Amino acid sequence: MCGICGIAGVDGRGSETLETLRRMVEVMRHRGPDDEGFYCDEHIGLGHARLSIIDVELGRQPMTNEDESLWVVFNGEIYNYVELRKELLEKGHTFRTRSDTEVILHSYEEYGESFVHHFNGMFAFALWDKGERKLLLARDRIGIKPLYYAEEGSRFLFASEIKALLESPTCRREVDGASVAEYMERSYVTGQKTFLCNVKKLPPGHLLTLNGGSPTESKYWDVTFSQEEDQGEDHYVEELAWLISDSVRLRLRSDVPLGAHLSGGIDSSTVVCTASKLLNEPLKTFSGAFDEGPRYDERQYIRLVSEACGTEHHEVVPTMEEFFNIISRLVWFLDEPVVGAGVFPQYVVSTLAGKHVKVVLGGQGGDELFAGYTKYYRPYFADRITDCVRFRFGSAGPLTLIPDLFRFFVNRGKTDIPIFVRKLSAPPSSLVLSTRLQKMAAQMPVRPIPPGLGKFAQMLYVDLKEYLQGLLHVEDRTSMAASIESRVPILDHRIVELAASMPYKHKMRNGLTKYLFRQAARDRVPEAILARRDKMGFPTPIDIWFSRRGTSLLRFFDSKEVDEKGLLDRKRAVQVVNEHIRGERDHSSLIWRMLNVELWHSLFIEGKKTEETVGFQDT
Repeated sequence: MCGICGIAGVDGRGSETLETLRRMVEVMRHRGPDDEGFYCDEHIGLGHARLSIIDVELGRQPMTNEDESLWVVFNGEIYNYVELRKELLEKGHTFRTRSDTEVILHSYEEYGESFVHHFNGMFAFALWDKGERKLLLARDRIGIKPLYYAEEGSRFLFASEIKALLESPTCRREVDGASVAEYMERSYVTGQKTFLCNVKKLPPGHLLTLNGGSPTESKYWDVTFSQEEDQGEDHYVEELAWLISDSVRLRLRSDVPLGAHLSGGIDSSTVVCTASKLLNEPLKTFSGAFDEGPRYDERQYIRLVSEACGTEHHEVVPTMEEFFNIISRLVWFLDEPVVGAGVFPQYVVSTLAGKHVKVVLGGQGGDELFAGYTKYYRPYFADRITDCVRFRFGSAGPLTLIPDLFRFFVNRGKTDIPIFVRKLSAPPSSLVLSTRLQKMAAQMPVRPIPPGLGKFAQMLYVDLKEYLQGLLHVEDRTSMAASIESRVPILDHRIVELAASMPYKHKMRNGLTKYLFRQAARDRVPEAILARRDKMGFPTPIDIWFSRRGTSLLRFFDSKEVDEKGLLDRKRAVQVVNEHIRGERDHSSLIWRMLNVELWHSLFIEGKKTEETVGFQDT
């Protein structure tokens, strides 16, 4: 894992370009504290901050081929590099290193732009074809690794993080109000947009080519929710179980110490149990929990898995004081706000892991691929009703729906229905926005959905393309902030493709989420974990903490700086905080987003340092 950056269209300004690249690399030093490297010619400059994982001695970047006609800077891992290297050697290629970076160069020589189809990995890289004067940017299929770019006059900038782009004096700091409004409503920003008008994300599964003129993007992969014939539960269970094992096996390749996050949920437990069986030594595992009550504490499940697998386990208990002390720094690491307050414990656990290992495995993706959230019940029953009307579930037709509904209310109704009612009564987040941003919120885009999908598949598609991107953003930034590499085996593209091909009835059954995933993990994960129905995620007690620090929050939002930024309606923001303090409504999620956009503006638009932003001391 590393940080990459570059500037195209330098027109021979080598010394000026190199100085800018040095600043861009330096601001991403957390992504690559082990080494740095630069390449400049009359057309382009490339920069790299390295976190050494594979071929520590010889894998320096930027890396070139034998005749120096190709140069590459690379962030991520090509997990099947061993197999690809063997194939390329058989085709006559010569290697100077054992690194996966060199595999990218020789794969391009052999296959041209179709080389990305050969990679199983998480990656964002820039390849400079000097002979063709062509720059090629690529991002992995799922979007695990980030890549941003900006066009500024004749110059084209790219980097792993937005803050690196801002080190160029030509990159404008102009707020995209529509993106801020969308985040406040959805907790993430869709598509290629960012909080800055001139900065875009390269979408997952895309290439960008710059060969004189304007850059062009092309899609090389997308997930397809097929309507193929049902292969049967046994087939899917067997295939998924094998793919999980193979995916974890590939992601255990490392020349440095490796461990795993362990939350006690089904996904991370599956990864830990699988890895433990494949290793010849105890796996190091890392977890966090809070002392604010059972709603925020999964230690009983975490320890059960750790003991069952014989892991070398490490735990940390994040505190309210830590949260308020580092919240500004978290916003800085994130580049722009996204999803919820789980970023805080993730960062703390990553910092703990960084004291012991340089690589961690995690369980991201299982909920979005195999329907792990309670929100999937509604589209599930919509599709069930449709199928029953069509008599696709047997001759009993609609009658087959009755026992399924009954089991849902028995298994989930007690916990999930009150949550659903609370969400219905919550006011829209757009009410706290300034008048200008409220108008933008009313025009939020709707992602186009491929035709022919049922309601269940539609929700899975949107979550894979939108919500999961926010989770991966946090996964990347919190791990990189601690200078460790995070790998997510469940998001191997082969697993994604298999999950998309399954009929929805295998993903949810009898009111049980992730039904088929549970079956595939049955031979390796303790039954007490598989039987869990209390999906928790990584809950953070911000509802309690915001009440305790209510006076400081009121002082923060009831200030002229809020008016000057023009993002929030000051009066309504204060009202929300007061309602939360009085216990009238739980506004913790909304307050979290309000805090994030205000702090983001201070750091990325006004250019303040993290220590210059307002603190939240006890009053």
